[in-house]
Amino acid sequence: MVFFLKSILRSQPVDTNAQFPETRVLVNVVAGIYAPLIHGFSNTILKNIKAGILPPNIIAPPRDAIPLTNSIKTLSEIHNIKVDVCELPVNRNIAGITNNQKQVQINKSPYLDLLFDQAVNNLSNLTALTEVETGIYGTTSLIMANSFKSRGVEKYYPIKFYGLGPNLSFIHAVLSNGQEWIAENAEDSGLVSRAQIENLMVLLDTMEELGMEKMYQSVEKLIKDNNGVVKPVLVPVSDQEFEVAQMTNQIIVDTAELYSRTSIFDVQNIIEKVPNLIYHSKNGFPFTLSDAIPSMNSKEQHYNSIRTSKLFDYPSLKL
Repeated sequence: MVFFLKSILRSQPVDTNAQFPETRVLVNVVAGIYAPLIHGFSNTILKNIKAGILPPNIIAPPRDAIPLTNSIKTLSEIHNIKVDVCELPVNRNIAGITNNQKQVQINKSPYLDLLFDQAVNNLSNLTALTEVETGIYGTTSLIMANSFKSRGVEKYYPIKFYGLGPNLSFIHAVLSNGQEWIAENAEDSGLVSRAQIENLMVLLDTMEELGMEKMYQSVEKLIKDNNGVVKPVLVPVSDQEFEVAQMTNQIIVDTAELYSRTSIFDVQNIIEKVPNLIYHSKNGFPFTLSDAIPSMNSKEQHYNSIRTSKLFDYPSLKL
């Protein structure tokens, strides 16, 4: 496995003092595959912040954005670019979004509006926000865009590592050599292959399920503390899951310098190898999931809601 990872990029085998053997394996998988992809995304976000195209106020929703946040924070120090990252605990559970991926009735948190009020009060120079997320649909992004804009935010830029429909998608930008960031535009114009994009959903789902995100199980509800501050209730994970999350995120931080100049060609190189990664994963290697997770059943209805709302803003991003 280590030989295969070394053939992908320039990472070296990582030795850890992990308690669980699964952790040692996944740390090396992250170092060789997912760290350069995540840092490539973060480098691009920071490049656009430095150019004044994106605002430095960043919203990073849980849990999937945890490794993205660690990458951006570390790389911002390396590149000397000031950012302000708010890990706002808004997800489908909190926002009351029901779909086929969770077979229970979801109710909006009674503290959601107060959470946004407090977030606005805590953020400085609040005229525009950049949201970073792994992907795919932008369900919570629409809730956040509406909530922040109703509180005075003028521009809201939700950027996905892998987005579909009317979402800004780093993967689509990479595959189109920077010509198009809006996923459906890139696909409709033939700049990217729909078959290739669908195949890459496995990559995105693995980023969200590999274990980097499991610092906690989920945010199921919000509460108010004794000072009236809205906080998330975090459901804990097992010792093994926490070790995997802790050490894979540490490797994200530790590899930031190595991948601080990651080029789009490096990202493209990994993307081209995804079918091979999936093939090996189906034969027992933990590089990716074997198959993509079933899609949200109401995605087209949701995409239409994004289009008609006109709440998302689409800057001319640099790759």
